Amino acid sequence: MVLHLTVPLMIFLISAFVFIWRLQVLMDAYATARALNEGMEVEDKLDFHNLDWW
Repeated sequence: MVLHLTVPLMIFLISAFVFIWRLQVLMDAYATARALNEGMEVEDKLDFHNLDWW
């Protein structure tokens, strides 16, 4: 009985998390593209060269 209620709840929570994460990614991409089109300098968030463990 517990699994019957827990599995759909977990699926819903994971789906909600993924939706919110994808929305945040789209908003960041839009803001970055807008800043680049206006000629502003944009921080490189995927700079793997400055990581200590790399």
